[in-house]
Amino acid sequence: MRNVSATAALIFLVAAIAGRAQSIPSAVISDPPPDTAFPAWNVGGEVAALKSASDRAQEVKSFAESIESLTGCTPEALTAEAIAHQTEWNFIAYADALASHPLLLITSDDGNAPDSRALATAARKAGDKGITEVHFPTDHPYSDHRIALQAALVRWLEALDAAKL
Repeated sequence: MRNVSATAALIFLVAAIAGRAQSIPSAVISDPPPDTAFPAWNVGGEVAALKSASDRAQEVKSFAESIESLTGCTPEALTAEAIAHQTEWNFIAYADALASHPLLLITSDDGNAPDSRALATAARKAGDKGITEVHFPTDHPYSDHRIALQAALVRWLEALDAAKL
């Protein structure tokens, strides 16, 4: 089950903006705790894989179990919107645009790692040589790895800063 939150859409904004604005030096795309801004749930890729009415019903059920933070939204409406926007909500489609930026891709054992690896592969194919991938063997909210998560981000930012010198 995916954790649906209002911040989930920000990954597409980050990818789209970072890909278009060369003044943005880097992007962090992770599957972090819910209080962080850039979740790596590839909703477009997920709904593109729906092949039957049964698959769609399961997706609606999954949304219903985790939609608590989206006021006024129904699981059916969210599923329909995700299907209607599956191309632009598939963050792998932004790989070419992100290839000119250093990327930090952070994953856990929540099932989202394959899409993050696919983004890394696509960005490398597009010429990105500045990708850092970090995986933590933990749950979606990084319950037992929060300090390690923070440390990974700090190390990455320090390496970016050192590279500028």
